[in-house]
Amino acid sequence: MDEAIEHFDVLATRLGPLAASPPMTLVGVTRLAIPGLMFEIEAAAIV
Repeated sequence: MDEAIEHFDVLATRLGPLAASPPMTLVGVTRLAIPGLMFEIEAAAIV
């Protein structure tokens, strides 16, 4: 969580020029499904 928040400006820098602010939830967990993962991204595309 600390690293994600520390580097959150990188996401803002990439999305800023697009005027995009995606809906998101940042939740800290004790571990993910695969050892060694630092984060997991879940996405849905509406076509």
